[in-house]
Amino acid sequence: MDVLDFTTLLNIECYVITRCEKEDVSQSLNFYLEPTTSRVCCSKCGNLTTNNSRHIHRSIRDIPIGVYMKVYLHYEVIDYKCPFCKGYTHYSLPLVSSHARVTDRFRMYIGKMCNLLSPKEVSEEFDLDDNTVYRYEKYFLERKLSAVNFDNLVHIGVDEISFRKGHKYMTIVYDMTSGKAIPIFYAKGKTKEALQSFYDQLTQEQKSTIKTVNMDMSTSYIPCTEENLKNVDIVIDKFHVIKELNKRVEEERKVLFTEIYRNDKEVFNSHEKKKVRWAVLKRPENLTENQQLVLEKLQEINEPIYQVYLLKEQFYKIYSLENKHNAKVQMLSWIETVQGTCFENLKKFADTVVNHFRWIMTYFEHGTTSSKIEGVNNKIKVIKRLAYGYSDLDYFFQKIRSKFCNMPRFFVLFST
Repeated sequence: MDVLDFTTLLNIECYVITRCEKEDVSQSLNFYLEPTTSRVCCSKCGNLTTNNSRHIHRSIRDIPIGVYMKVYLHYEVIDYKCPFCKGYTHYSLPLVSSHARVTDRFRMYIGKMCNLLSPKEVSEEFDLDDNTVYRYEKYFLERKLSAVNFDNLVHIGVDEISFRKGHKYMTIVYDMTSGKAIPIFYAKGKTKEALQSFYDQLTQEQKSTIKTVNMDMSTSYIPCTEENLKNVDIVIDKFHVIKELNKRVEEERKVLFTEIYRNDKEVFNSHEKKKVRWAVLKRPENLTENQQLVLEKLQEINEPIYQVYLLKEQFYKIYSLENKHNAKVQMLSWIETVQGTCFENLKKFADTVVNHFRWIMTYFEHGTTSSKIEGVNNKIKVIKRLAYGYSDLDYFFQKIRSKFCNMPRFFVLFST
C-alpha cells in the first residue's frame, strides 16, 4: 500500500505520511509525517506567514493496526512568527491535544477497551501503566456520558452500597420512572447528609414531579425524604421486608434447633441437618423432596419450629393481596398473633413492622419494588471486584453509569 493511502486511512490532517517502517520484534509501526504546507495564517491578525522560528520533534502513540499493537506518528510541531503583529501561530497535528503523548483517539480506544476488559488486563495488553489506563478511561467516560437530567422524575429509589473494604459506603439514587433502575446520583456515606446533597440539587419544580421513593428501612433516608418531599409516598417494598423476616426466622430457627440437638443429638443425621435451614426458609412450592421430608419430621418432633415456619408463610401470603385495606387487616392480625407467642426474634420483626407500618402499607397502593435496584447493585459489585475497590468515587460512578446508559458498543475512532 502506498504511504499516501495510509494518510487517508488514518485520517491524518495538516500532515502527510511520507515513510513507514515496521519492527516485527516489538510489533510496532512507525509513520513519519511532513506538513502539507509551509505557509499558515496568523492566529491573531490573519496574515499569511512563512517565518517558522521553532521546530519540535514529537513521537505520538496511535491506535493499533492489525498485529501491530504499537503505532507511532513522528512529526514536527512548528511555531510560526508573524512579521506583521509579531504573534506566534502553533502548527501541529489536530489528533493530538497539547502536551499529550498519545492521540485523542488512542485515549478513547483504551477507555472503550476498559468496558470490555478489566483495567489490569488492558494495561498488560497495551503495555501501559495502571494509572495511565485509569486516566484514559476517565477521559473516555467524561466525553461519552451525557450530563444527568433531574427533570421529569416520577419514581426514584435510594440504596447504599459498599465501594471498598472497611465499611466504606456510598448512597446511590436511581431513576425508576421508566421501569428500569438507572443510577443518576451518588454521595459518599449512607447518612442523612448524603441523601440531603441530592435533594439540595433539585429545584422545587423537579421535586413536585416525584410521586414515590423506594428505599429500605433506613433511619437516615426516611426522615430526610419526609423533610424535603412533602407530598411523596415513601415505599418500603416487599423485598426489604421479606429480607428482614427471613433474617429473624433464621435466628429463631437456630435457637429452637439448638434445643432439639441438646436433647437428642441423633434426631437428625448430618445430611438432614444441612437441609433444615432451607426447609424452613424456602417457599413450599420450591422445596425439594428431601427438604419436604425434613419439614414433616420437624412438624413431628418440634412443633415450635414448624409454628415459626407457618407464621412466615402467613406473612408471605399477605403480600399476595391486592387490596390495601385487606392487607392492613391481615398484617395487624399477624402482628397481634406474633406478639402472643414466645418467639423473641419474630417479636422483634413485628416491632419493626409496627415502626414502619405506614410506609410498608404504601407498597399495596403503588406496587413499586426495589428488585431492579438490587439487580443493579449486583452488577456494581462486579465492577468493584474488577478493581478491588475504588478511591476515586467520581470515576467509580462514571463506570457504573456507563453500564446502564445507552452508550454505543462501537464508535468511529477516526472522526475529527
